Amino acid sequence: GNSALGDYSSRVPLLVVDPRRAGGREIADTVRSIDLAPTLLELCGCPPATAMDGSSLVAQLDGATSTPRVAYNETGIWLNDIPGM
Repeated sequence: GNSALGDYSSRVPLLVVDPRRAGGREIADTVRSIDLAPTLLELCGCPPATAMDGSSLVAQLDGATSTPRVAYNETGIWLNDIPGM
């Protein structure tokens, strides 16, 4: 998270292996870390908690297109002077 320019620090590879699904798929859509728990719960056949943030990515694993998601990332770069640093 030390880059505020471009999307290099916000791209983190995530591999989900489900032996019940054949082949592999790359999802180029924006996904978020809060989407991971609902995805894993759906793959296990468990319902997510009603107050849980995020949305399951299982449909995208099966090839469906996703609705756009808003995602934020944090950087380690200070854009102004911090007293004492």
